[in-house]
Amino acid sequence: MKNTAAALALLFLAALSAQGQEQPPFEIFSGFSWLNSQGDHFFGWQSDLTFNFKSRYGFTADFSGQYARITVPGVGRFDVAEYQYLFGPRIAARGERFTGFLHGLVGFAQLTAGGGSASGLALGLGGGLDWNLGDQYALRLFQIDYVPAKISGIWGHQSRLGVGFVIKPGGP
Repeated sequence: MKNTAAALALLFLAALSAQGQEQPPFEIFSGFSWLNSQGDHFFGWQSDLTFNFKSRYGFTADFSGQYARITVPGVGRFDVAEYQYLFGPRIAARGERFTGFLHGLVGFAQLTAGGGSASGLALGLGGGLDWNLGDQYALRLFQIDYVPAKISGIWGHQSRLGVGFVIKPGGP
């Protein structure tokens, strides 16, 4: 996790030097999501909506769902789903070709398994890099988040990777 954080910080600082592009009023991301939850791998979707207040500052609403079939020794196999609903500030470094960003999100996660469900506090700490394909479109090369969640009184430590497309309506 430390190497991931260092790589994100380096990319963000590199993107800061290329600033100068105006921001779109908002950005919509949708794509594929992979969640590593304590050794189990979940696959699914991820979407977010970011409202940009200034060139560097915005507010993000991030929603995602990941799914897996998990075997519990001596018990059986279960279909498991986890959903995250996260909100918070985002800081971006906008360049002509790339946009790097960091965010700190808070909200809740819901875990469903075997017909039951539980939910609790969740965080989303991370960032990513978009490759701008023009003023109104980008390819999210990656979004990496540390997503700890406290469900049923137990903290779970997870990492999440997202890739996909970004639409920037009303871009400069």
